[in-house]
Amino acid sequence: MTLSGVGGAGKTRIALELGTRQAGSWTGGVWFVDLTANDDPRSPANAVCRALGVRERPDLSAMDTLVEHCRDAELLIVLDNCEHVLTACAQVVHAVLRSSPFVRVLATSRIPLGEPGEIDYAVEPLPTPTDDLSLDRISEFASVRIFLERGRAVRRDLASTATHMMSVARICRELDGLPLAIELAAARAKSLSVEDIADRIDDRFRLLRSRHQSASPRHQTLRATFDWSYELLEADERELLAGVSVFAGGFTLDSVSAVLCQGDVARADELVSRLVDVSLVVVTPGSGRVRYGLLQTVREYAAARLAASGRPDLVRRSHAEYFLDVAEHARTEGREGKAEALDLLDAERENLHSAMRWTLAAGSDLAVPLAAWLWRYWLVRGHRRQGLEWLEQALSLPTAVPGPLRSMALAGAALFARLLGDDARAETFALEGVALGRAAGPPRALTVSLNVLTTLAARAGDFERAAGHCEESVAVARSAGDVRLEAVALFVLAEALLHDGRYADVRDVGSRALALARTSGDPEVISIVLARLGIAAALEHLPDEAAEHLTEALEHARALHFLETAGWCCEGLALVAAERRDFVRAARLLGAGESLRREGGSTIQPAEAAVRQVTLGTLRPALPADLLQLALEAGRALTPDAASAEALAGDHVL
Repeated sequence: MTLSGVGGAGKTRIALELGTRQAGSWTGGVWFVDLTANDDPRSPANAVCRALGVRERPDLSAMDTLVEHCRDAELLIVLDNCEHVLTACAQVVHAVLRSSPFVRVLATSRIPLGEPGEIDYAVEPLPTPTDDLSLDRISEFASVRIFLERGRAVRRDLASTATHMMSVARICRELDGLPLAIELAAARAKSLSVEDIADRIDDRFRLLRSRHQSASPRHQTLRATFDWSYELLEADERELLAGVSVFAGGFTLDSVSAVLCQGDVARADELVSRLVDVSLVVVTPGSGRVRYGLLQTVREYAAARLAASGRPDLVRRSHAEYFLDVAEHARTEGREGKAEALDLLDAERENLHSAMRWTLAAGSDLAVPLAAWLWRYWLVRGHRRQGLEWLEQALSLPTAVPGPLRSMALAGAALFARLLGDDARAETFALEGVALGRAAGPPRALTVSLNVLTTLAARAGDFERAAGHCEESVAVARSAGDVRLEAVALFVLAEALLHDGRYADVRDVGSRALALARTSGDPEVISIVLARLGIAAALEHLPDEAAEHLTEALEHARALHFLETAGWCCEGLALVAAERRDFVRAARLLGAGESLRREGGSTIQPAEAAVRQVTLGTLRPALPADLLQLALEAGRALTPDAASAEALAGDHVL
């Protein structure tokens, strides 16, 4: 059996414990062989002979001497740290086990030996507490118990308060549950508080050093442990390990091949597989295509190696260029399969945002294009405030950007500012976007900026001007042959009318928008139009019509994970339930809608405010105050999917 795993995972400790427990089970004993200092291919056989006390014979090689000694023996040999003499170790194991039926070998290595019949037992890092775990459960984790045991050996009052325990949990989490790193961190408790250790953990390779001279040199510092693994790699493996440190949230073979291997997927597969074999890259769980990742401790080490190589900016730009292509592809090719496009962007969100941050920090010409292609994703997923900040920063960079891409970024900034209630900034961005969009396009960017002006004019009570902006937006969409854009333009006017309480006009304009949306087949647009028609019907006290519209809208929103639209639907269905005198259900759905809207990153709009006011006005005289509050809180506590499921199911459990 081989215990394999990343450096510091506890392979040697486990092997020693297993050997100790097995000591009485072998008539020939249990023998521990430390191969750390052995770098001669012949040395494993010599080292095992020395450990077993086998005398050299001049007529036999060390290998033959060992085989002869073990032939009739019954013993357990523990080979520790085989990775740097892997082939020689495999030869020793093969020769001994082939001729010795009562000998067993337990090996530790960062890569399996590859012998037939080998059992490869991957030693994983210890589980760590999540940041939202209750205080009373933190000490259940072995990683925390190790820290407390080692730390209290040097400081008896360690972690005596709740705050201390939260810091201990953070330390274990940040150190990826690696026992060596946790023990080194605990040793610093002699001179540092746990809060100090937690605050300095980002500099872990400087912080974590052992004062115990009895520890092997590679276990005396965390850096030495990883230096040992790094130096055993081939040059191309080292280069790839350093390079993949730019990925955030994992990577695929496609992304590695594009960013680091000039598009050679086979080469990327070979190198990544080698790094998986030596436990420096991990396969991350999930469905669909295989994703890989690095433990944070490994990633920081690899990032330091990349920085020292003098090529971090080249790799970061390559990373940003690849994820710009991902964002553009998802935006332009994802219309017919929006769920699939969103799933792709969700999977790569950390990489996309890491690329966005780098382009802004570097003042790159990629910043505006990346923000332009990403802002609709930010809109759907509720990243509006952060999205507006990134769009503004990108637009302020003194870099040359093609007119259509700048027009797209201006449209996104205008929309986000409008949704966040900053009408002045929204108008500034929209006016510039309209001027540039009329000159350079593209039609969809121009229509977004015009739609923002439609809403702003309606908010100011100038519905004649709002209708004018809407007409221009519809004309641009028609000239482009884009039914979806035409539907959205009418939806924006219908929404403005809804917020002004003009429900008959909402029905007229919204019905035209819905017909166009159904023609386009776009579930997002169908969902938002139905939601607004449903809200209008609910406020007109037409519960059956409202329920029909809102239920269909919610089904689309749930499938696409559109939290804001799902929130609208839950609030509208709350009013429907109140009209039907199902008061507890109404309160739960009202609470759920509030939570969904907040999680979706949107502020309350006049129509939602009206729905809440009417619904609460019905519920307060109908329910005792404590029951009303209990139902509201129960709704707020529902997960997004549970809230949607309850709204669609039509039943509840209080």
